[in-house]
Amino acid sequence: SMLDKYIDQTEKKGEIVSEHFYTTLIQNEQANVDKLQNEYNSLFNQLQDSLSTGGIEVYSDDWYEMVGQINDVEEALVDANSALVDYEKSLDGIILIIYVTALVILYLKQSF
Repeated sequence: SMLDKYIDQTEKKGEIVSEHFYTTLIQNEQANVDKLQNEYNSLFNQLQDSLSTGGIEVYSDDWYEMVGQINDVEEALVDANSALVDYEKSLDGIILIIYVTALVILYLKQSF
C-alpha cells in the first residue's frame, strides 16, 4: 500500500515513523483479516453444505475447485496475520524508542 511505501521511505531516511502510521496499518490489516476470515468461513460452510446435500462429491472437480479456493483464502489469511504481527512489533519498537528518548531527555535536563 502507499502507507507501507511511505513508511519504508521514512525509515530509509533514518527518521522515526509516527505511531499513527502503524496504528493505521494495524487497523487496515485487522479489517483485511476480518474480511478474509468471513470469506474463509463462508467458503468452508458452502463446501460442508454441498457435501452434506450431495451437491458435491469428495474428489470431484468441483470439490477440488472449492478446496483450492479455501486454501487460497487460508493462505491469504496467514499472510495477513503475519503482517499484523509485524506491524504490531514495529509499533512496539516505536513506542519503546519514544519512551527511551523521553527518559534520556529527562536525565539530561536533570544533569544540567
